[in-house]
Amino acid sequence: MEEAQVEAIRGAIGPRQGSKGTLQFPESFSPRSRLRNWLMFETALELGIRRGELLKLRLDSLPRGGEDGIRVLRRPDDPHDSRTKEPAVKTAERVIPASRNLLAALRAYLTYPQPLGRTSGKTPYLFVTRSGSPVSIDTADDVIVAIGRHSGVTPLSWHRLRHTWAERMAEMLSNQPNGMDRLVYLGGWTNPLSARRYIQRALARQAAEAVREYHRKLYNEG
Repeated sequence: MEEAQVEAIRGAIGPRQGSKGTLQFPESFSPRSRLRNWLMFETALELGIRRGELLKLRLDSLPRGGEDGIRVLRRPDDPHDSRTKEPAVKTAERVIPASRNLLAALRAYLTYPQPLGRTSGKTPYLFVTRSGSPVSIDTADDVIVAIGRHSGVTPLSWHRLRHTWAERMAEMLSNQPNGMDRLVYLGGWTNPLSARRYIQRALARQAAEAVREYHRKLYNEG
């Protein structure tokens, strides 16, 4: 996605600071799902995690104390997972640093009273429904489609957010030592070929821009 599209989504579903310091959301979703849906979007975009990984985040996945890393763990056949169709985390486990803004938003979700805040006491999973049950795969798919509809950014999917993250990370890491290895780790890929494609595209963009800059200097000097 282009940055303008990300901003369009944030404008359609993201909060604004109220007069008393509280978060005020557009009426795109019901009061009980506004903070959760925006936070699901921001978490997926910032961390680059897959839909199944997003839905498998639990309260004990979050950092404690001075830490900033969110743990992406597989948790197969978790007895705490009450969903009929359990989300799958089939790839490598990892710890991904989260920004202060994302961690602050997560704290708001966990501490705000209802209807904005998380319904507690029923499941250890992070993202829950109004009844306190973990968000299902079908509900998550409905959420991302609705986000696309409200923002005008279509088609929109969880995979598109991961693709956007991977392109940004590849651009940043392509010229760093062991950049591909770092991207493989952060993205949780078990097959490095997936990460290599993003690195190669980033290098191709950088090479093309370098040639254009060369041409500009060449003809300006001429």
